[in-house]
Amino acid sequence: ESATDSDRIDPKALLRYWRSALRADPRGAITEAFDRHGAVWHLISGRGPLLPEAGQVVRLRIDLDALAPEFRAALVKREANENALAIGWPLAFGRRSGVPAVWPVGLIAAEWRRVAGFLEIDVSADDVLLNPDWLRGTARNSGWSAKDLEEVFAEADGVGLEGEEFLSRLRDAAATLVKGKLSGAWLCPEIDPQAQGIFDAAALFLPEDSSFTAGAVRDLDAIAEWPEAQLARSALAPLLGLTFAHPPAAIPALNVGALNAEQIGAVRAACSAPLTVVTGPPGTGKSQAIVSMAASVLMAGGSVLVASKNHQALDAVQDRLGGLAPEAPFVVRTLDPSGEVDRSFATVLRDLVQGDTGAPRPLDDLLRDRLTELALNRALALDLVARRGEIECALADLLERIEARRKLPQPEGPTSVPDQAPRAGLVARVLSLLRSLCAPPPGRQKNGGHRALRACRT
Repeated sequence: ESATDSDRIDPKALLRYWRSALRADPRGAITEAFDRHGAVWHLISGRGPLLPEAGQVVRLRIDLDALAPEFRAALVKREANENALAIGWPLAFGRRSGVPAVWPVGLIAAEWRRVAGFLEIDVSADDVLLNPDWLRGTARNSGWSAKDLEEVFAEADGVGLEGEEFLSRLRDAAATLVKGKLSGAWLCPEIDPQAQGIFDAAALFLPEDSSFTAGAVRDLDAIAEWPEAQLARSALAPLLGLTFAHPPAAIPALNVGALNAEQIGAVRAACSAPLTVVTGPPGTGKSQAIVSMAASVLMAGGSVLVASKNHQALDAVQDRLGGLAPEAPFVVRTLDPSGEVDRSFATVLRDLVQGDTGAPRPLDDLLRDRLTELALNRALALDLVARRGEIECALADLLERIEARRKLPQPEGPTSVPDQAPRAGLVARVLSLLRSLCAPPPGRQKNGGHRALRACRT
C-alpha cells in the first residue's frame, strides 16, 4: 500500500530537525582562557542544586545587569537562532602554554531565555558529560593514561552520567586535584586566576564552532542540499523514508566468536537489511557482533567502515578483526591516540583508491562455499529453535488455561450459557489485564522551582 503525499516524510524537514536537535546540546571539547571571561564564558555563583531530580526541572535566574556587557551582547546575537548553552561544573583551573586557563570538568546541557531583566536557564536532565579536553590535559599531567582515565568515566554510547555517579568517579580518579567539597550546593563566588585544581565552581559556556557538534551540524547543512536521488543512494535513505537506491543483497552471516542467539540475530539482520540498530549496555558483546558483521561482508567481497566516538570500541574491533588474518594488514585506522595515528578520512580514502589496500587474498572457492553452507545451516537451525520455542510457549499457555478451568467450580444442573461464553469471558479478562499493564501512566513534568544565581568575577 503506497503512502499518500501527506503521509510521506519530508527528508529535508527531517534533516533540519536533526540539525536543531544537535544544536540543542552545546556540550563539546572546551578549554578557555581567563581573558575570555565575560565574552564566551561567565562564572556564576549562588545556591544550587544545578541538576534536577527525576521528573523535575531546575531553573536558574541570573540578573542580566550582573553579566558582563560583552556576554549580554553575545546572548542577544544568538537569541533568534540558538537558545542552548553548557553549564560547566565543577571547574578545573590551571595553565596552558604558561597562561591561566579553565576547563569545565563536567558539562550540563541547558536552555536559556531572557525574561523581565533576568536570564532564566532550565536544566531538564540529570546528565553530566565529561569534557574531553580536561581528560586529555589531566592524563598528560598525572599518572593516568588517557585510555585508562577515559574508561573510568566510560558509559554506553557516549551518554552522560548521573550527577552523583559522575562526582563519585571524579572523586576517586582525581582525588589529589579536588580542592574542598564538590556538591553544587553553594558555588564559589570568585576564583584566583593563579589557582590550581578542581573547585566547586560553575560557569556558563556559549557554544562555538570548536565544539565537536559543529562539524556534524555543517555536515547536516551540506546533506540537506543534496537532491533526493543522491539521498536515496546513501545510508540515510531508510531513516529519511526513501526507497534505497541500492538494496543490499543478503549475505551469509558468519559467527567468528562465541555469539549467542541474540547476537547472531543482530549479525543476520545487518547482513540483510539496509539499516540495523543494535543496543545494549557494556559487556553484552556488541563489539564481537560487529566483528562478525565485518567478517561476513568481507567474505562476500565488500568493505566495512567502523566509526565510533569511543576509542576503546575501535580498539576492540581492530584487535579481534585483525586477529582473523594477522599476516594481512587489511584494517586501516584514521585516528589512534595510543598508536600516534592521526590521518584525515579523506586522505585514507584517497590512499585506498589509488594504492594497494592491503586486503587479504581472496578465499578459496571451496572454503567460501563451505563457510556459506555452515552459515546457512546455522541460520536454519536457529530459526527452527525459535519456532519451537514459540510453539512450546503457546502450548504451555493453553495447558495453564485448561488447568485453571478444571479447578473452577462446576455449576449444578443444566445451564443455558453457550459453551463459548466462558472462553470468551476468559479471553476478555486476559485482554483487559494486558491493556491495564501496557497503559502508560499519566506523566507530567514538574518544575523544580527557581534558584537565584548571580554572575561572578574572576
